[in-house]
Amino acid sequence: MADANLRVQSYARRATAGEEAEAYEGLPIFACPGLHAFAAAMAGAELAAGGRVIDVAAGSGALGRRLADQGFDVVCCDAEPEAFLLHGTLPFVAANLDEDFVVHFDGSFDGVIGLEIIEHLENPRHFVRQCAALLKPGGGLILSTPNLDTPRSILNFVRRGTFKFFDDHHHAKDGHISPLSQWQLKTAIVDASLDVRALETVGAPYGKGPRHLGAKLLGLLARRNPYKAGVIVVASATKPRR
Repeated sequence: MADANLRVQSYARRATAGEEAEAYEGLPIFACPGLHAFAAAMAGAELAAGGRVIDVAAGSGALGRRLADQGFDVVCCDAEPEAFLLHGTLPFVAANLDEDFVVHFDGSFDGVIGLEIIEHLENPRHFVRQCAALLKPGGGLILSTPNLDTPRSILNFVRRGTFKFFDDHHHAKDGHISPLSQWQLKTAIVDASLDVRALETVGAPYGKGPRHLGAKLLGLLARRNPYKAGVIVVASATKPRR
């Protein structure tokens, strides 16, 4: 399992390479620009105000800090304690997210948030079930992953046989090993006995420059496709009270 542990936390290596695109209160964010703000707004709208929330794959602690600033009671969890920059400020639990990480926690949570982690894991469905087990009845789950269903990603598959962000380069650099379509993500959530609330996307679907004219044409051909086309997909779900 050691190799999986290394793959999961590729941002720990990127932290020393200066690749972060954004920061929050000086804490580097290793995610699509705007994703943390989008997910935090979703949490504010859908989770119990002031509720107990766990940020799994917390990275530097940027999202945890943002959620705490919104009034949530935040616990952070990650496999790499050295990447977390808020020790002594926010509670932190070290756990391998490919394993049964629920055993590290007492009680349950009003919200579980896992951004840009599920694509790094060997068993995404196990991860979703573990997240569901952490939730109180009525609690909410927010997950994100690179969107396979963008025109650019589909065109990449037609041309090269791999989806956008899932190729040898991103495997070696970012540890991306588990691509999930929007349908696969939804069914993993439903099969964990959660109710899907929303499926949204963040980021431009086409990229820039003439290389992406083909993706724009494909987007026109797929205009009746119900799936959303932003570069990152964000799913929210609720644990039934029954």
